Amino acid sequence: MQQSQRRRHPGTPNGTKAPAAAGLLALALLGSSAALGDGAAALLAATAEGQALVMPRDAPEGASAIAGLQVEVAVEGAFRVYRVRHRGRIHTARAPVQGRPQQFAFDFQRQRLAEVAPSLLVYLGAETDLNRIIKAAGALDGKAYPALGWALLRLPPEANPAAVAQELESRGLAASAEVQLRNAVYVPL
Repeated sequence: MQQSQRRRHPGTPNGTKAPAAAGLLALALLGSSAALGDGAAALLAATAEGQALVMPRDAPEGASAIAGLQVEVAVEGAFRVYRVRHRGRIHTARAPVQGRPQQFAFDFQRQRLAEVAPSLLVYLGAETDLNRIIKAAGALDGKAYPALGWALLRLPPEANPAAVAQELESRGLAASAEVQLRNAVYVPL
């Protein structure tokens, strides 16, 4: 079985699994984004295992309710701390204020916060010209796997993969696109 067929889930709008959280329906009714704090947008994006709510890279400090999730962002010492309350649990991720920029997403399938990688898995539709897709995405480079029906794009660190995925899909340059999440690194405090 080809990987593109194995990972796609027919019967859902963008080929991904149905959302794991009931609150996700509220976000879908709002569109694919919701305001966080002073208006910075949190974006709903497809992942390899379902969907995730991608937080803005420099999310403003404060608390917001988004799709049934309580999201809190604070700066504590040298770290920007993200806390998401979901189903009675508090999920926390920390990123240094200085240094390599990091972006986080709440993964509804795994029910955890994960770092968003600066890459995008693009399922090719009618458009198969990789150079055109790379240019439209603002990607640094990419590698197509036409036999599998997808391409992998490497994005600049400052790019928001969820926004790039939405743009490619809206312009018809991709059948769908998945944000790549990194495994969490746990640091004892």
